Amino acid sequence: MNKVQILNLVDSILLILFLLVGFVPYFDAMDKVAPQYVYLSLLCAISSIHNFFFTEKESFKNANYVIFSFTLFSIWSLLSITHALNKSEVLIESSRVLVFLIVFINMFLILDRNQRMLRYIPYLITAILFIELISVYERFFERYTGGSYSRDMGLRAFSGNINITAFSILMKLPFLLFSLYKIKWASFIKVLLLSSFSFCIFLLGSRGANITLIIIFCVIVILYYKLNQVSFINKKTILLLLISLVLGGILNYNIFQKDSSINLVSRTVNLNTSSTQQRLRFYNAALESIIINPVFGVGIGNWKLYSIEKEKPYMKDYTVPYHAHNDFLEVTAELGIVGFILYFGIFIWIFFLIFNSIKSKEYEKNENIYLVILASISLLIYLSDSFLNFPFTRPLMQIQNLFFWSLILVTLKYSYKIHLFDFILRINTIKIVGVILIFLASIFTIYISIRVYSSFVDQQFLTAAGTGNLKQYKKEQVFSIKSDIPSITASTVPIETLKANLLYNIDYIDDTLHYMVEKGKTQNPFMPYNELTRSVLYIKERKPDSAYIFAKKAYYDVPNHDIHFNLLMDIIEAYKDSIELEKAINFYKGELRDQFYEKYLQVSLNIKNKIGLTEAKFLDKYNSKNPDSEVGKIMNVINKVGKKNVEEAYYESLEANDFFENKKFIEAGESFLKASSLNPFEISYFENAANSFIQAGEDDKAVNILKNLINKLDPKTGKAEYLLGITLIGKKNYFEGCEYLNLSLSKGFKIPKIIFDRFCNLKK
Repeated sequence: MNKVQILNLVDSILLILFLLVGFVPYFDAMDKVAPQYVYLSLLCAISSIHNFFFTEKESFKNANYVIFSFTLFSIWSLLSITHALNKSEVLIESSRVLVFLIVFINMFLILDRNQRMLRYIPYLITAILFIELISVYERFFERYTGGSYSRDMGLRAFSGNINITAFSILMKLPFLLFSLYKIKWASFIKVLLLSSFSFCIFLLGSRGANITLIIIFCVIVILYYKLNQVSFINKKTILLLLISLVLGGILNYNIFQKDSSINLVSRTVNLNTSSTQQRLRFYNAALESIIINPVFGVGIGNWKLYSIEKEKPYMKDYTVPYHAHNDFLEVTAELGIVGFILYFGIFIWIFFLIFNSIKSKEYEKNENIYLVILASISLLIYLSDSFLNFPFTRPLMQIQNLFFWSLILVTLKYSYKIHLFDFILRINTIKIVGVILIFLASIFTIYISIRVYSSFVDQQFLTAAGTGNLKQYKKEQVFSIKSDIPSITASTVPIETLKANLLYNIDYIDDTLHYMVEKGKTQNPFMPYNELTRSVLYIKERKPDSAYIFAKKAYYDVPNHDIHFNLLMDIIEAYKDSIELEKAINFYKGELRDQFYEKYLQVSLNIKNKIGLTEAKFLDKYNSKNPDSEVGKIMNVINKVGKKNVEEAYYESLEANDFFENKKFIEAGESFLKASSLNPFEISYFENAANSFIQAGEDDKAVNILKNLINKLDPKTGKAEYLLGITLIGKKNYFEGCEYLNLSLSKGFKIPKIIFDRFCNLKK
């Protein structure tokens, strides 16, 4: 191989490695993005060195504005550290923006230097698409058994999110269409492949991807009529795609008729869902933040913190919003209108260049114009994803976006220069400074990405220990975990606070723990985990008053959290504070969880020794949701006979059991009857009383007890009917006895077959 061939090979390998970022595994990290950014930052350093030595001229042409604007966006992101609440998040997210900038520059230089590889791009993208499709189908066939099947997050396959998977696959559709147009296969094979593609999109159940797929089909039809010079967009392509969409949709509908979470029609048409309402809240919260901070925003990477404050009334446990699920709003909320213009202005610039190319008829002379069309459609899909999700922060999506930028800018022959940018980028001194800055930026991004990855690996331990799944650890292990970059976990819990929690769980009590919690609170003051940790710490220190104060702060901040609720209920019970109890239970306006009802009723009963009107109201709500709950049945009995009678009946039954075990059956029967008079709703007392009298030979008494029990309480187990049946048979009343045995059997009680054969055989 000569030098040129080696250079081309290296260029191709680097480009492929960039595009394969989505397949980087977790490597024991909490989130896939951590090892992906390490991978990209190292790849950026390698490709930058490669391009520095082998790029003979640096003429960025149409990319001048993109590089200039993206560079300013990177600087603006880093400058937001001056007013951001969590400065380590600014460093992390700014380093990621720098990674994307360097990735773009390197991909542009590779494509611009080696334009002969452009003809292979559609096939490369299509090959990656097939790998993604196989990954999804492999997971699907592992899980699907032919029965009921609901939307499965395991289908995310190579990505960290099922919606990301859907849009990543969808972005490659234009390149698949072109590849199938070029490959001379039979139409039915093309329909089969396209149907597999559409079924996969529908299988993933992303409402946004489903709607976007329909929109893109309409865009392709419009392009057919407006740009008839683009040969691959023809009637046959449109017809094949339409047939494939219909076939994929029919297959999805027939297989998943009963599964609304994945059924194409139900999933796409039904917009009035909790997910939709949640996203509307996110949008509203982001807009409010933009109005308050229109110019500077809250700092890059900090929206995840402020979103908690907005979402607290609706949060369940510590499931934080994290993203606004709209990159247009999130970028503006974090970096203000300036940041929005610097980033999304790049899309406007690219589409402006395409428009000018069409307007000038230059595209008619460009043999590679099809690449611009393909990449433009993919960018529309990316922007649709940006409107519904958060591709800006996901390397899998962002690398594809940057690749499509590069592809369009390299392919367009029409050059619309902004001379100021061109002049700046052509100054040799600026070029040298630029190379130095890229080198320093690479070192910075590698350092930050490795720190984040190491932290995400440690967070596996923190999470396991914090949830009680890992109990054996030493304080040295906890203290060794760094909490500066990042200072919060992937779920925004302050790492220092989490460390304090783990330390007092192994009975390490020290004033240092309070300092750690305070430090954690500065990193995320909106997360009530700080107050929860402080409350438990005060309990460990035997300071109940302080524990009560912080338990109330945690609960009233996020009431729909089982630990917050249980902790406050326990302290309320210890203080016998019925006033706070009523305040707490009426504070949460949403639908209470079952365990909340149960805990409240238990605590209220322990404080008041009775079920009052307020408790009865909540008991009725609980019973309507859980008609067969044993807890509800017990509470209903207590409500009717009183806690004291229930307790006395229970202790009386214990004494009756002692009589029975000592074969004092008459005394046992009378004692069980006394227990049943105290609590006439406990069926076992009657059954045990009857059994005791049967053992004592008092069959008539047992029959009366059992008949009254069956008539009044209609027990469900069949035991009472069985006892009555064998007692009546013992009294030679075979017909009535067998009737009760049959009734017992119908209720599911297991009766030995020999009894029926001996006493209930009709011939006998």
